[in-house]
Amino acid sequence: PILRLSFPSMVEKMAFSYGKAEVNKMASSYGTEAVGAAGISNNMSGLLTGWQFGFQDGATALLGQLLGAGDLRRTIAAYRRVLAIELLIGFFGVILFHFLTSPIAYLFSLSSGGYDNGFHTMIVSTFRYELTGCLLLSFYYASVPIILATKRTRLTLFINFCRIFVFRIPLIYYFLNFTDLDYSAVGLTVAISNALVGILSFICAETVIRIEIRKDKAKANC
Repeated sequence: PILRLSFPSMVEKMAFSYGKAEVNKMASSYGTEAVGAAGISNNMSGLLTGWQFGFQDGATALLGQLLGAGDLRRTIAAYRRVLAIELLIGFFGVILFHFLTSPIAYLFSLSSGGYDNGFHTMIVSTFRYELTGCLLLSFYYASVPIILATKRTRLTLFINFCRIFVFRIPLIYYFLNFTDLDYSAVGLTVAISNALVGILSFICAETVIRIEIRKDKAKANC
């Protein structure tokens, strides 16, 4: 049972890493600096999503414990609170980093050759796009705990597969081959894919809850 539950998660991590490498490969068409700016932007967003990811880990354990005890009502109530907290973190984080973007990007624009204003502008532009998708990405961090608590690891595999191979790679391919967008296409791709995966995760989580409620009612009527 442990292997059956863990295998989708292992495949998910491998596929996600491969997908990110493919996105970086396509982003290199906009120049090496675009890849560097995208990597720095990803690290900057990690300052925000790291809080959400950490809270997700704790929430997964809590929801799993409540569901394992057979208390579906409290499990759903806890999930709603997790959702509210993740959205609050995302909301205030987006506001905070809106003002911190330029100062942080400035630090990454310094090198032995001095300050690079063009690279600074590239980082700020890429991150500002990425930041717009962070609020909806909060739904992803809130939804994964309830999905994992119900042992549906294949569903998280599906969500992350869509994130890279449905929402991200085709999108950057489209921008690269069918539009005249510059390096901003990289940040726009990340923003749109993060927003879409947040919406998809929320739909999956609500579907899982409805299934569990029906199962619980059927069990009670037996």
